Amino acid sequence: MSQTQTTTIHTLVQALHDRLAASTDERISGAQVVLGAPPGYLEDDFLIVGWSPDRAISATQDRQAQGANRFQENYQVPLLVAAQSGDDDVQEVLARCGRMVEALNTEIVADHTFGRLVLSTQISQVSMDPVQTATGPSCTAEVVLAVSALTRK
Repeated sequence: MSQTQTTTIHTLVQALHDRLAASTDERISGAQVVLGAPPGYLEDDFLIVGWSPDRAISATQDRQAQGANRFQENYQVPLLVAAQSGDDDVQEVLARCGRMVEALNTEIVADHTFGRLVLSTQISQVSMDPVQTATGPSCTAEVVLAVSALTRK
């Protein structure tokens, strides 16, 4: 665990992005992986790490011991997961979006401390929105990761 950082947010978000971008899991290996707000419309399937239109990352920090410089940091990291290509059936797109969320969970469970950067990371919330559009079906899931870490100020 890192105890020399004021916050672990930036390091954890970058590590998560890098892990997903390098993943060989067939459920997400063909998807675009983007760090932060995308520059425009993304085609095909994608994962956006650390951004949601309705949510920013903000941490709470609580002192661990009287007079100590160690703090327990807790925050939530939003991710958007979207399946929006290749199928004409909304059920298939919904299923693919679900598989992408499962792949994300597999990557997190494989090392929930991100090499001891944080104490723990876990999916705390998932919402899915399957829609039919004029250009075909799509499904977007907002996934929220709960992160707990120790920092030092």
